[in-house]
Amino acid sequence: APHESISGVGWPAPSAVPEAKQRRIAWWALTGVLAAATAVLGGLLLARPVVRPEVSRLSVMPPTGQTVDADPVYASLSPDGRTLALVCTRPDQTRSLWIRSLDDPTPHELEGTDGALLSAWSPDGRSIAFTTQDKLMRLDLRGGAPRVLADVSAGGRGISWGSRGTIVFAPGGEGPLSAVDAGGGPARRVTTLD
Repeated sequence: APHESISGVGWPAPSAVPEAKQRRIAWWALTGVLAAATAVLGGLLLARPVVRPEVSRLSVMPPTGQTVDADPVYASLSPDGRTLALVCTRPDQTRSLWIRSLDDPTPHELEGTDGALLSAWSPDGRSIAFTTQDKLMRLDLRGGAPRVLADVSAGGRGISWGSRGTIVFAPGGEGPLSAVDAGGGPARRVTTLD
């Protein structure tokens, strides 16, 4: 019996192909499409460069005649992870803030930071806030003298410079947290204690 053709091409009409054969053709077509998609996705994933984490090792030697307290609270890392601020102590027990680039073994003392205890970097890495026994201060690393931002007692307990230009700090050994604008202004309590 002659087969009907589709569009005159000579292909058998769908009714002329057995149903089981139609399912096998559809199965193999689907399998082929999935294999091609898998190959394309695999090629895209393999074509992307593999990013390996950079390993850094650091040994901090204090400046000549100085010591560095082992407590990690006396050091802070810049936002870009390339510069360390650390508190060093002189033989007369006076502390000051030093910075050290991770690719340079020589630390540099920051002028005007005598009595520094805790530090926090600005989000852009251009300034450092630090506490002394009785003050919270800010130092612009491009130059200038430190500015007093707020009063603290006993060096405070902690300090953090947020991305919105606010420095949050613990002004004393006990009590709520306070905040001050990084550009200056009155300090305000931001937490309360029962």
